[in-house]
Amino acid sequence: MNESESIENTDANGTSIVFSKKNREAKADTGIITEPGTFSNLPAGEVFLAPLEGSANGNSWLEWAPTRN
Repeated sequence: MNESESIENTDANGTSIVFSKKNREAKADTGIITEPGTFSNLPAGEVFLAPLEGSANGNSWLEWAPTRN
């Protein structure tokens, strides 16, 4: 992920979004927390980063999001 300047996410349900990560570093969430001040969550095995502000273009559909009745 750190070698690209943009991220594109698409799926069969209609998600099609692209954003820049220029000069942003993706961080690994390994689940290994052996030093004070380190962070993780479970389940681990993810990468995360903050996209460049104002660069997102497209739609993202979250079908699993809870709804209120």
